[in-house]
Formats: sequence, C-alpha cells, structure tokens
Amino acid sequence: MTDPQHPSATPEPERRDEGSTSEPPPYADPARADDGDGRPAGEQGSGSPGYGDQGYETSTYGDASYGDQGYGQQGYAPQAYGQPGYGVSAQPYGSADHPQGTLILVFGIAGFFVGVLGPVAWIMGGRALREIRSSGAHPRNEQLVVVGRILGIVSTALWVLGLLAFVAIFVLALTLSASS
Repeated sequence: MTDPQHPSATPEPERRDEGSTSEPPPYADPARADDGDGRPAGEQGSGSPGYGDQGYETSTYGDASYGDQGYGQQGYAPQAYGQPGYGVSAQPYGSADHPQGTLILVFGIAGFFVGVLGPVAWIMGGRALREIRSSGAHPRNEQLVVVGRILGIVSTALWVLGLLAFVAIFVLALTLSASS
C-alpha cells in the first residue's frame, strides 16, 4: 500500500497469510470486494462520517424502503396535476362546456332530415370554434362542436347535391315530355 504521507513512494506488496479467509471467492468481482462493513472495498464510512459519507444508511439493490428515490428523481417536487407546462394554455382540457356544443351537434344530425339545419350547424360550429381558439380554453365538449360542424357541412353538401339532382331530373323530364 502507498503511504498517504509519501504518495510518490513505491508501494509495498501486500502480505497474506495462507489461512486468511478475507479473500473473495474466485468468481467474485475484485472491484466489488467487501471490506467487512457491508460496503464495497475502498468506500468511506467505516468510522466517523467523512467527505461523501453523510452518515446516512446505505441500502443495497433490492433494499429500497418506503420513500427512497429511484433513478432519475432529483428530489424536485412533482408538478401538480393539471398545471400547464411550457407553451400550454392556462386552462386544461375539460375546463367547462361550450354553451352551444350540444345544440350544434343536434343541428348537424338533424340537418340530414331538415335541410335548413345543416348550414345553421355549419355556421354556428365555425363561430364556436373561433371563440374557442381565441380564448385559448379547451372545453370538455369541444369535440361535439367539431363533429356538429362537420355533420353540418356534410348534410349541407348532400342537400345541395340532392337539390341539383332533383332540378336536373325535373329539367330532363320537361325536355323529354316537350319533345314527344
């Protein structure tokens, strides 16, 4: 071992007795040899607490007790549920209902049966989505507004196509009846 007072001195070879049992078994990792105090060889803590050893009990793998922190946890307090992160709006999803959300969905569905309600759902849905985006809030029924608007667009398109088909058939019937 090297003398701590003279680090440049040449180390003396260690002497072992033939009957010594402190030698680790041949399959053990010599870097993890035990000094007899439950810690790996070379680790402080056998006497009074020194630098790096604050007197806390060290646990080995699998001995984690309640409250021990695992890897990746630096002791920071967890962020509270629902608190916005960087670049996120202050109101979380599900903050409140949009007052016209259900009505827009009902008008979008009813637009397939009553043609006037399709464009109403389309217009009301567009206005409601503009309100939602400008406020930065995300109401719980935002998807109802989106779906009602889409149904309003589809039902309006189908009613317009149906009206055009009806007019085309009517004009075709008039021209065929006039020519005969």
